[in-house]
Parts: sequence; structure tokens; C-alpha cells
Amino acid sequence: MWKYNNYLKNKPPKNWIKIGEISELCIYPIKSCKAFKSDYFECTPFGLKSGTLRDRSFVILNDKGNVISGRIYPKMSQIFTVSNGSTFKLSSPDMSDGEIEFTLDDIEKGKTKTFEIWTVPIEGRDCGDKIGKWLSKCILNEEKGLRLFYCASLNKGKRMNPKITKITNLTKVPLNENDGGFFSDSVSYHLISNVSTEYLNTRSNGEIITPLNFRPNFVVKGERLIPFEEDNWEWVKIGNAVFKNLSPCTRCIFTTVDPATGQRSKNMEPLTSMKRFRNLRDPRKRQIMPSPSMGIYLGLRTYQSDIKVSVGDSVYVPES
Repeated sequence: MWKYNNYLKNKPPKNWIKIGEISELCIYPIKSCKAFKSDYFECTPFGLKSGTLRDRSFVILNDKGNVISGRIYPKMSQIFTVSNGSTFKLSSPDMSDGEIEFTLDDIEKGKTKTFEIWTVPIEGRDCGDKIGKWLSKCILNEEKGLRLFYCASLNKGKRMNPKITKITNLTKVPLNENDGGFFSDSVSYHLISNVSTEYLNTRSNGEIITPLNFRPNFVVKGERLIPFEEDNWEWVKIGNAVFKNLSPCTRCIFTTVDPATGQRSKNMEPLTSMKRFRNLRDPRKRQIMPSPSMGIYLGLRTYQSDIKVSVGDSVYVPES
């Protein structure tokens, strides 16, 4: 009986009810860097993609081989990435000498290196000296010290963050092998509702918080949504793409960086306010993830190719 109930729990529902629509779609081609928005993206098991731009498929390492992030270097949030076929272009308001380009051919020439993201080993390919120097100057104001790496395999994601595995073991939610995405901290998809962000603004000491403070892939709007309702959505359907709610998304100091300016909140908002009322209620989960939560992690459960999502797509949850 337990196995059967568990099977039913993890089988997509047949009946859905519309609760809203997609208002924003975002990816972050370089981990911790600026969002790339589009009216539509393709869904893959590893995250959203647009042409050769894939969510969190690049990562920046220091000269010790450690991943750096916007938690320590807020100006990373201002580095913008675009692509035109096989050519990538980076720009930043902190770089007076303009943009820099590199290509897939440059990446193919690079050496591979194994490093860790939250104790999980993964392999990347060095994107070259030119881009490393540009990033070092932009972020460190030095001639060297940083390197850009691209995911070594586009057909295999990293292993899951151990904290997410512990949470899903508690909730009996099975994980797929590619739910970890490429270089994301945890999971390949993240959703938040704009009404949750709007409510948070009433608790954040007058500071303006936007969904992009939380670096989601999907922002959902709906006239009848209530704040933090997404916490309880076991399944989500966006257009024809079906997702399973894997875990709450607990938040870090990076949420205090204004995505528009790269400046950190002096009052450490919204994290300060969230600690008062957004900690996980289940003490078992809270022991694993003690930070406050905002939004949910999703795993793609539509097993077919060429699945796209668009701004304006209807968003559905299981009919109760």
C-alpha cells in the first residue's frame, strides 16, 4: 500500500486548474551574473535555454579553483551575457573599455578541470586567457585571478546538492538524475510568484524588492493568488511543460543585492525581514535548511523534446 500511495503521489495529475500566467522568464548564463530575459525559452532537463545560452552553464573560478559568487562579489550581478550562434558577448557597466567576445571554438580549445559546487564535483572547460583577464579586471580590478569555465558536457547534469537530497528523502519525492542542472546551487528550475514578492515589500522596511532579487526562472502572476501559495503546489504545468515541486528554496545573502545596481542593501533586506516569518515550519526540514525560504525548486517531468515556455503561458496546478 505504501509503495502504491507513493507512486500516486509522484504521478502527474490528470486534472488541472488555471491559477495564473507567466509574467517573466529568466536565465542566468553565468552563475551569479545578470539575468537574460526572453519572451520564450526551450525546456531541457538541465534548465531553460535560448539557442546556445543555457541557464547557469558558465561559472567563474578563482586561482585556487574555487567557485566565486555574488554573495562575496556583488558586482558580478551586473555582468550581462548574450550570444549570437557560436559567439558569446559579455558586458558590464564596470568596464569602461567595453565588451568582450569569445566563441565555442575558444571553449573547445580549453582544458577541462574538476571543481566543486556545494561539495558536488563537476567538470568544466576553461574559456581562455582573454576572458579570464577581462573578468579579473571587472570583478577584482586585477590583471589575473579569475577564469571562466563552461560545462564540459551538455548531456549530463551535476549530482544533486546533498541538502536537497535529504529534503526529498523526507518528503518521498523521487529525483531524476539531471534535476541538479549544470552549475546551479541546487536544482535546474526555480519558480516564484509576484504576489509573494509584493507581500514581502510590505515587511521589508520600505526597501523595494523585486522577483529578480531571488533569481527565479519563472515568475507567476494571478489575480487570485495569495502570498507564498506556491509553497504548496505539488505539481505545476506551464503551457505543456509539467514540473514536480522538489523542495522549498532557502535564501542567502545574495538576495540583499539589488539586481539593477549591484549594490547591497544596508539593512540586509529582504533577508532580515524574511528571518522573522519565512523559516521552514517542519523542524526536520529546518534542521537541514535553517535559512528562510522564498519560491520553490522544480524538476521537469515532461519527457519529450522541443518543449517551450513563453511569457503569457497559462500556469496550472492540480485540481483539488
